[in-house]
Amino acid sequence: TGRTSLVRKKYLTELSPFQQLLEALPGMERLGQMIEQAGRETLAHRLLLTSLLLGATTATAVMMVTNKWVMAIICGLVASAVPFLRLAKARARRLSKFEEQLPEAMDIMVRALKAGHPFAETLRLVSEEMDQPIAKEFGITFADLNYDLDIKQAFLNLLERVPNITLMTVVTAVIVQRETGGNLAETLSNISSVVRGRFRFQRKVR
Repeated sequence: TGRTSLVRKKYLTELSPFQQLLEALPGMERLGQMIEQAGRETLAHRLLLTSLLLGATTATAVMMVTNKWVMAIICGLVASAVPFLRLAKARARRLSKFEEQLPEAMDIMVRALKAGHPFAETLRLVSEEMDQPIAKEFGITFADLNYDLDIKQAFLNLLERVPNITLMTVVTAVIVQRETGGNLAETLSNISSVVRGRFRFQRKVR
């Protein structure tokens, strides 16, 4: 949360007063978080303005053609929802892709740990060897650790950016191991096997 707040404050200072006013509206911080989770770089207020413009344009066009204000309002509302529906779809697709990549990422971490690499270095290897979106997210976590953020907060930040039950299991295992000790490589290997088994079961069900 701390990192997200700092990033948000930084870009808010670069906006015009009107844009800052829009970004301060209720729900805008949550919308910005959803945009980030979808892998988009659009600012929250721009998505809102796009939605309002699309809705107003559609409603006006329908009203001019049909002269029925009820239909115009309904069509305008449906049109204004399109950007948010597309955002939700992109977010779900990105989070699903991240979860599919997790077992391979954990395998890379396990091999690196067994080879004697420091834990932070395993995150860098994942960011360099894997595709998006997991490469970007692990790269950010690696950067957090380099900025002297403790492992617990860095992984909680990761979980905030990528809210996922499987990742929560990994984050919990890492935090507990760092606080109590234990064989992290073995723990991650076991989690990877469980996740792969769950994916195989889901494919059989489908």
